[in-house]
Amino acid sequence: MMSSKPSGSMYNKMLKKLLLIDILKIVKSNYNWDQLSEYLNEPPSVLSRYYRGRILPSDDKAEKLYNRLVQLLDLEEAIIKRIKINRQGFLNNQGLIGDITFLRIAALEVAKRFGGKYITKIVSPATDGVPFATIVAEVLNVPLVIAKKYKEVGVRRYIEGSYTTDDGFINTFYIDRDLIKQRDIILIVDDILRTGSTYKCILDMFRRLKTDVAGIMVLIAIGDRWKKALSEEKIEYILKLHI
Repeated sequence: MMSSKPSGSMYNKMLKKLLLIDILKIVKSNYNWDQLSEYLNEPPSVLSRYYRGRILPSDDKAEKLYNRLVQLLDLEEAIIKRIKINRQGFLNNQGLIGDITFLRIAALEVAKRFGGKYITKIVSPATDGVPFATIVAEVLNVPLVIAKKYKEVGVRRYIEGSYTTDDGFINTFYIDRDLIKQRDIILIVDDILRTGSTYKCILDMFRRLKTDVAGIMVLIAIGDRWKKALSEEKIEYILKLHI
């Protein structure tokens, strides 16, 4: 589920060990070493060395600790701790998109929710969601494609799509046509979902190619306005906010 490589491969075993350390770092903010030691049945000194990356557990122990630790994760709480909302209701997400450790953990949730389909490409608009999309692509072991707001000289062919914003501007996205195949299964990944206009535009671009889109995954969905534009799409999010 985390990768297109065989589940028993050396790649996946090492990836799980590294993700175990990431989860331990997130969970440690809510529990002390003694509490974690009792829960995991491991000495605090050993857990501390895992935490600092000084040693790695064996394959069997990593599997056991991983399965136990994920039960302590509260991704919604973790997101809330990493964002700020001012008095005017504007959201500052810089602490979220810059926390690579957390983004790797969130990418596991993407793998779990979309594990039923064999995703072949991750697509992200060229915004703050690119760091998250990059890590999701790494965890799923598939290429990342960026929908950009400008053309590049070296690209011969584009998929192009536009939409009109509420304030009367036209936003246009361009994707290198050679990066998308008709047989691809696309997952759109971003940080925040607001109106849904950007994603509707990108979805229409792929629909013209008759390319399958598995769904849209974001960290935060704000309000319900996006539901009108994306009423027939599979939308997944970790946190829902009303601001």
